[in-house]
Amino acid sequence: MLGPQPPEPGGLAVGHGVSGAVSVVPSPQPLAADGIWRVRLAGEPFGRLVGRVRDGAWRLLRLDELTDAQLDILEAALGGDG
Repeated sequence: MLGPQPPEPGGLAVGHGVSGAVSVVPSPQPLAADGIWRVRLAGEPFGRLVGRVRDGAWRLLRLDELTDAQLDILEAALGGDG
């Protein structure tokens, strides 16, 4: 994945049989330094994670694609009770 360029509303995100337009890029962004962004897709009430791939597209990520350290950072930033 490429560097920390944030997604913008309207950008397309695809992966794992899902596609949609980014509607919201909420705060905080605890994994931005790793090029991983929290977004909400249009019409969805929940957030997803995306990373930019070489062609500039946004790829939807699954939690099992993150390292243990990234998962710990995400959980701590989002108020997990772990």
